[in-house]
Amino acid sequence: MNQKSLLSESELIELCKKGDRRAHMQIYDKYSRAMYNVSYRFMNDYDLAQDMMQDGFIKAFSKLDSYSGEVIFGGWLKRIIVNTCLDEIRKKKDIISFDDAKFLEPVIDIEENDFYSEELYYTVKDCINELPEKYRVVVNLFLVEGYDYDEISSILNIKNSTARSLVSRAKIKLKQMLGGDDVRSLSMRN
Repeated sequence: MNQKSLLSESELIELCKKGDRRAHMQIYDKYSRAMYNVSYRFMNDYDLAQDMMQDGFIKAFSKLDSYSGEVIFGGWLKRIIVNTCLDEIRKKKDIISFDDAKFLEPVIDIEENDFYSEELYYTVKDCINELPEKYRVVVNLFLVEGYDYDEISSILNIKNSTARSLVSRAKIKLKQMLGGDDVRSLSMRN
């Protein structure tokens, strides 16, 4: 067994900072599947998700000196992957306007609870993929990735009230797509 495979994650990160390619590969192997899943939820396209994941890893490895260990590495890496996807979405659409006045109308907020079943979980995930991109992005940030309204407003450079409104409208849209069943919640965070 290779001695480097016995190293802790923090030791591997230190080796990565020094340019050790085997340490890079071990970090990549550990996180690539999860980061691909994050990327796919935003891009909704296999090849584009793969590209965004790769771009995100390149950015992360080039910015490792800025990683101080104050947050867990996987969370730090996920933020880079999410931002890489959002940058690509913005380029692809030229401008996605999240700060649209029509989204500032009051909406009814849906309470958060856990999903009732695994089947419902996958049904909701399929519905999320069918949402218009504007809703899909905020719903993935909130329901799937677990960002709060302040973080979403910061990531998307929108007002907190706009983030709340977009998430609420996306939840309502999802509930409609699910046929208005007795679904009181649309939280994918467990």
